[in-house]
Amino acid sequence: MTHILIIGGGTGGIMTAAQLLKKGNVKVMLLEPAEFHYYQPAWTLVGSNTYNFEKTKRTMASVMPDGVNWIKEFADKFDPANNSVITTAGTEINYDYLVVSPGIKIDPSLVEGLSEAMDKGVVCSNYTGSSTHLGSPKKLQRRHGFIHTTRNTNKMWWRSSKNHVFGGGTL
Repeated sequence: MTHILIIGGGTGGIMTAAQLLKKGNVKVMLLEPAEFHYYQPAWTLVGSNTYNFEKTKRTMASVMPDGVNWIKEFADKFDPANNSVITTAGTEINYDYLVVSPGIKIDPSLVEGLSEAMDKGVVCSNYTGSSTHLGSPKKLQRRHGFIHTTRNTNKMWWRSSKNHVFGGGTL
């Protein structure tokens, strides 16, 4: 039996686990500490007030494919020489194959002035929240209000030349 470890319980990790289980003769382990799964592609719709944020949120247990060994911990160290990952709790997880799909971490501080502009409400994003990289209903509602109260101004939708989660999303 082949042991596969997937790091990340976002849409990419969950879908990969489901597809691998269909192949049979595999043990799929998924390393994801979060209790909730968010369908982030819908956040563009939430930001434009055409979809409810709460509908993008599900319990992780409800989206976890049957047959997956869900390990509710954070990955801390990779040891590819020994085909293992060490969690922040010190658990060593061995694998035959490793899939790394931890999602994105938004860090506006990497662009000079962006954090301040976002705090002022003159720049907004679907993918930023108060204390994590996840969006929040308040932030997305603020984005919707920003877009709809600035009708006579220029707005910019940014698309990176690099591959990102839903690269056509708004900034």
